[in-house]
Amino acid sequence: MIFSADLYLRLYPLKEIPEESIFPNKTGLVHISGVNKKDINLSDYTDELRELINEEDKINNIAQINYFIEKGYKGIFSFEPFSSKIHNSANSINLIKQSIDYIKKNIISY
Repeated sequence: MIFSADLYLRLYPLKEIPEESIFPNKTGLVHISGVNKKDINLSDYTDELRELINEEDKINNIAQINYFIEKGYKGIFSFEPFSSKIHNSANSINLIKQSIDYIKKNIISY
């Protein structure tokens, strides 16, 4: 069975998840997207808020990515920025490159 961590990690902050509830060695794909909107309750998150990961990310993607790497995850991290702001940008390729560079600078060796 392949476990998808995407929804689980969005619903529960990493520090509140019991370690035995996450299975990096059985996870095949981790979807990542940043939420940059300030002062929003977790229950109010929508796909429209899901953007690329940058220094304004409110859902702590870097810590989540590092957690998976530290626990031996060898799978793929896949962007899932559903926000129309990203999809409709004339500069989306550069935004993606910037996000990748930010992630690379802030994760442990992978």
